[in-house]
Amino acid sequence: MCGIIGIIGDKRVSEEIYIGLNIIQHRGQDSCGICTYNGKFHLQRYEGLVQNAFKLGSVNRLIGNIGIGHVRYPTAGKGGIEDAQPFFVNYPYGISIAHNGNIANYKNLSKVIEKEYKRIVNSSCDIEVFLNILAHNLENSEFSIDTLKNALIKTTNEIIGSYSVVAIIGNYGLLAYRDPYGFRPLVFGKRNNNFIFSSESCAIDTLGYELVRDVKPGEMIFINNNREFYSEIITEKEFRPCIFEYVYFARPDSMMNNILVARSRYNLGKILAEKINSMGLKPDVVVPIPDTARNAALAVAKKLHISYQEGLIKNRYIGRTFIMPGQDVRVSSIRQKLHPVKEQLKGKKVLLVDDSIVRGNTSKELVNLVRNTGAKEVYFASYSPPVRYPCYYGIDIQTESELIANKMNIEGIREYINADALIYQDCESMIKAIKKDTKINFNKFCTACFSGDYPQKIPHNILKDIADDRKKKI
Repeated sequence: MCGIIGIIGDKRVSEEIYIGLNIIQHRGQDSCGICTYNGKFHLQRYEGLVQNAFKLGSVNRLIGNIGIGHVRYPTAGKGGIEDAQPFFVNYPYGISIAHNGNIANYKNLSKVIEKEYKRIVNSSCDIEVFLNILAHNLENSEFSIDTLKNALIKTTNEIIGSYSVVAIIGNYGLLAYRDPYGFRPLVFGKRNNNFIFSSESCAIDTLGYELVRDVKPGEMIFINNNREFYSEIITEKEFRPCIFEYVYFARPDSMMNNILVARSRYNLGKILAEKINSMGLKPDVVVPIPDTARNAALAVAKKLHISYQEGLIKNRYIGRTFIMPGQDVRVSSIRQKLHPVKEQLKGKKVLLVDDSIVRGNTSKELVNLVRNTGAKEVYFASYSPPVRYPCYYGIDIQTESELIANKMNIEGIREYINADALIYQDCESMIKAIKKDTKINFNKFCTACFSGDYPQKIPHNILKDIADDRKKKI
């Protein structure tokens, strides 16, 4: 999972890209980068957070009225500076690209690129493979919309996985493209004759653009240097956007696929409350695990007529623990990140509400943190179902061995995390809650990590490569 931004305008765009990347920093903390173009490409990439990496002087040196930016949460590769995006090739035309997603067969494609295309893949980042295949498919031809369209179709036919991309094509314009399943979000906005693309609408709103719509699955949008707008759906599959975006990743103030994330989480809490009530549980206080679970926990408290309390205070300077690189770091960060308000928890039956339980160690740490305040009982509720299956489309849960629900039943998980009761949302209720009160143009989400229903099948040899690569990362 990553965050991307692309802007083409009538003045220098680097400051706006920098601000936008800060707005979507929650989508990736490992590295960041910006590339702009003014007849030459200007590229800067760093490890770490945007506000720490970029200095005022360095942003000012990124000149040009067209640019792209990226924040990275690595699902492929080791995550060093060599894997930071955007990436760049100088032939043909000069192309710089950034993406959000996960190309499952990037190892196989790397071999093809080196042996058949005689190109060097110089990182373990999957988008470098996409870029080199696209560049190969654009070789030996004059640039045109049809040339770009045909090259993207050929590239898509070789790729297994998810990708929303933004790219600068030197001297020609800005490209945005979303994979035909629409796994990863991508929206765009307009202000006068300037255009912006972003993983989430919150960046578009903050920068003062008007949100136009989502980029459609399989849609190629190209805006040339004269700000002429071209769009066409060039590849078609069943639209299956990732449901985990609404559960965890996206900011609550973002609109994706015509669904407001805050509303979907509130609805998830309302349905979860019904299940809690049916179990006969009588908590004294509902406490969200900040920040993602706030909307759902508030709905639970209102539905059950129970006190809602911010019983865990968040240290704003510690990043999102799910996307941290190793389990030791995650557990250590929980202790630094959240501090209990003992007076609100001591002697009470506390209901903790969280977005999900993936590995289980974080949930266990949270339960024990609250229990040590003197809480009478601690209940744990997840407003999503058990995460039982790996994700190959951009979430960093790529092996079954990492997933506690793949190894234990619900009672076993309850005992492991040391909770007095454990409540999970079921998959059907989750889908119902997110669809409620919305106008959507698709029938199904991708729920693969919960249901095992993979929209795009991954060949066995690629699954083995992914598992081997994951072992090296751990």
